[in-house]
Amino acid sequence: MNSKLNIPLLFLLLFFFHGACRAPLHYLSAEEMHYEEGKSGKTTLAGQCRYWKHYATDTLIHDQPPLRTVRVNVHFMNNRAGTLSFGEEEGRAYARDLIYQANMLWSRNTPMNLPLGNHTPVLPARIRLELTPDPSKPGDDGIYFHYDDSLSYYNFYEQSKIFYSGKQFKRYGTGKGKVLNIFLMEHFPDSMRSPTYRKRNNGVGFPDWVMVIGSYTESRRYLVNEQGDSMSFGSWFMARLLNHELGHAFGLHHTWRGFDGCDDTPRNPNCWNYTHNGGPCDSLVSNNMMDYNTYQNALTPCQIGRMHANFALAGSKQRAKLRPDYCRYDSSAGRLLYGKDTLVIEGQHDMRGDLTIGRNTVVRLHCELRMAAGSRILLEPGSVLILDNCKIYNACGEKWKGIAAMKSRKNPGRVILKGESRILDTEETDRPAVEEEP
Repeated sequence: MNSKLNIPLLFLLLFFFHGACRAPLHYLSAEEMHYEEGKSGKTTLAGQCRYWKHYATDTLIHDQPPLRTVRVNVHFMNNRAGTLSFGEEEGRAYARDLIYQANMLWSRNTPMNLPLGNHTPVLPARIRLELTPDPSKPGDDGIYFHYDDSLSYYNFYEQSKIFYSGKQFKRYGTGKGKVLNIFLMEHFPDSMRSPTYRKRNNGVGFPDWVMVIGSYTESRRYLVNEQGDSMSFGSWFMARLLNHELGHAFGLHHTWRGFDGCDDTPRNPNCWNYTHNGGPCDSLVSNNMMDYNTYQNALTPCQIGRMHANFALAGSKQRAKLRPDYCRYDSSAGRLLYGKDTLVIEGQHDMRGDLTIGRNTVVRLHCELRMAAGSRILLEPGSVLILDNCKIYNACGEKWKGIAAMKSRKNPGRVILKGESRILDTEETDRPAVEEEP
């Protein structure tokens, strides 16, 4: 197309958007919204609002889940002599790199190996870990060292006493309820000297804390290649095990048994790696994060959706560990919804920016929509917002502006409430009923 023809068109578009932004807005009161009696068009059972497909892709946040930042800290369990695990300077460097390596894996989802020939979509996990200090302790860095002869040793044959009891978290946990605590432990030295002892790496994950066994031992193990170069099994190696346990903390289960609640994680023989011996492990090797394998670098849409459903669920332990940036207004995070057919949005969602319902567009919302403080919902002429058993509110005890409609005599935007829908936490004082857009 001739570039000269684009110039008038560009000015026309700029004039249109400028004029639209200058249009007067009218904030709707409860009396101006239409309430419909009778049966809702959609049931809102809690299980349906948490269905993973509502969270694997998010139509409100640029067609993918919002980035969730999980607050964590790291605890090194050592004996009183300080000989079981890292020294404090080396430990701090290891902890920071462990979080870095884990984040690299979270950011690089890869295709599933299984089932063979699969076309399982590869979606971004949109999860990050953030080392979080205790704000009540000056100079705190979120990395802790504990010298305790009774709680520092792991023995495979006495797992219930130390491993699953949570005694380390009960005694040394920091930021309880708001920060996910990571404990790094080592095998009991006397057990390690026994030729029959199972000295494999291990771990366990709960919503409040996770435990990983063997970081220090692995960091002292080296692999030497044919050229004579050596490589330590450092934080990069243990990051996979850490993320596996974090997957449990975020609500995932082992996949090889086939009972993890996801149809896209096939049952498999749980092979650690390829064996080349004519058996099932010649080909049926999983790379899923929640299987026991050497790769642990793949997540399916269902797994991603299940984790994000827990992050979105009001009152969940997983949501409590998030950095609460979902309540901070971000003008760049605004979203325009536009379509010829009715757009149906289900699940529990956080909006950091303004939500605009495009001209002549019908949007039906179910479950919950949480608006950031200072944000608003904007109705363009002819748009219809249907709240079908949906609650709109602010999740941090603050106020959002409410629902505003562009002035239109012939076809103003409308709001229809069905079932148990509610609109809460809106600004109602010190604001004119009509205002000009800046």
